[in-house]
Amino acid sequence: MSAINPTIKSGATISVTGGTDLVYSNSGFVKPNQVELYVPADTNLKTRRSAKLALSPPAINKGAPGGYTQNRATVKLRFPRTLTDGAITVDVIEITKSVDASATSAENLEYRKIAAQILMDSDFDTFWDSASFG
Repeated sequence: MSAINPTIKSGATISVTGGTDLVYSNSGFVKPNQVELYVPADTNLKTRRSAKLALSPPAINKGAPGGYTQNRATVKLRFPRTLTDGAITVDVIEITKSVDASATSAENLEYRKIAAQILMDSDFDTFWDSASFG
């Protein structure tokens, strides 16, 4: 299978097992509907891993379906690392969920479960790792 014809489970159970805890802390950055997190164990500020969480609640918009804009939640993960030549690069993963304000908690959960599978299922390995639909 590949990203062109994957199999994704509906109603799946998603869980994380094994591994070591990676603790994030709130940076104290204050901006409406945003939180910035960082990994305090990373002592070098140039290569400190971080995350930004942002919310965009639905707003009245008479031109939008149902009269409201979509409810949006975004997380942007940053993974700075030092290359062999000493240069620092920043790898980024950005995930956005944008749904109608009328979506139920069960619908939101199902969307996230499907998205988690797309991130982790082996059908998508070449898509994520090699930028190929392979």
